[in-house]
Amino acid sequence: MTLPCRCGGDQVVVPLLRYEGATVDYASGRSPADALLVRGLDAKRIGELAGQNGLWLHELAPQRVSLQEAFMELTADAVEYRVTHSGGAA
Repeated sequence: MTLPCRCGGDQVVVPLLRYEGATVDYASGRSPADALLVRGLDAKRIGELAGQNGLWLHELAPQRVSLQEAFMELTADAVEYRVTHSGGAA
């Protein structure tokens, strides 16, 4: 599950989430984040961590990928066939 998370204080929340075992990426690809993409923790735990540390969450929205998206992500590196070159000149 990927959780887009908008909050103030991403400099504080990102290390907290990572310490708890989450994978955290910046939605915009850079910090400061417009939104964080969190994997490995559920929404409840993210909210608890933020609240325990005095952080406000502005948005916390669980997202589930479709079966097709999950398959494509899991098999992205798989190769169905390989091109082999014969010893001849091209």
